[in-house]
Amino acid sequence: MLMISKKDGEYYIRFATDILSRTKIYFVLKCNYEEITEILNRLNKNLETYYDIMMFGFLSDYVVVAQIDDIKKTTLQITGYSEGEEEVSLEYVPADTFIATGKCIDLSYIGED
Repeated sequence: MLMISKKDGEYYIRFATDILSRTKIYFVLKCNYEEITEILNRLNKNLETYYDIMMFGFLSDYVVVAQIDDIKKTTLQITGYSEGEEEVSLEYVPADTFIATGKCIDLSYIGED
C-alpha cells in the first residue's frame, strides 16, 4: 500500500514492507515535490504499476534511500470483524509492527515500463 499526503506544506509517502512478511515496517518519509510528482506521473501513466504497488508493495517497484530519524515498535494490534449487522468484535494481540520515520534521500523506479 502507498499513501501520499501533504501536511503543513511538506509531502510524505507512507508504505509498508512486503505484505507477506510477518513483521511489518511502516515507513513515513518526507519527500520533496519532484519525488512525489515522479511517483504520481508514473502511476497515472501506467495503471499496472498502481496495481503492483497495491498488491506487492511500494518496494516491489522502487528502491528508496532514506535517512531514518526514528523507529518505534507498536505494542498492540487491534483487528475487528463483523458478527452480524450491528455487532463488531475486536481482537487485541501483541504487534510485530514498527514505524520508521525520516526523510527520502533518493528513490528510483525499478519496475517494468
